[in-house]
Amino acid sequence: MTCRRNWEFQLQKQCDNGLQMDNDTGMKNHHFSVPAAWCDYNEHFSDCFYLIPFSAGLDHVLDGVGLGQQYRGDFSTYTVESHIRYLREAKENDQLTVVSTIRDADSKRLFTRHEMLRGAEIIATCEFVCLHVDVRIPKSTPFPDVIFSNIQRLKSKPQENS
Repeated sequence: MTCRRNWEFQLQKQCDNGLQMDNDTGMKNHHFSVPAAWCDYNEHFSDCFYLIPFSAGLDHVLDGVGLGQQYRGDFSTYTVESHIRYLREAKENDQLTVVSTIRDADSKRLFTRHEMLRGAEIIATCEFVCLHVDVRIPKSTPFPDVIFSNIQRLKSKPQENS
């Protein structure tokens, strides 16, 4: 099992019982407990492991707009940029939630924002830029109309100071 697959397996195990549908957006939020294996020598949630639950949040967004596993084949999305902000520390066994939203989109790009919460406190954020790609070429290509319509429907309203 590759390292990436092992992380996905660990995350899936963590999240399987914690997935909850957000009735307002139709996307899934997920809850997880920080495992000891994801902590560093200071007993803090290690920076490299934040990307795992954020990436799972992105997968939930892609599923929510119709770009999930069933869609992939000749077309897919490639993450071309990510940005994580670490705002507060987290430790082993902290109960955390990742909430994901679509910030914006154009004909070929999808911009998402993810907040990691401990209770109501935002402890980290992540933003991704994804590009819709025809993998046969590979080259960027516009989203199909039905997918773009789903993205527009689920796009969040702009937030102040975010």
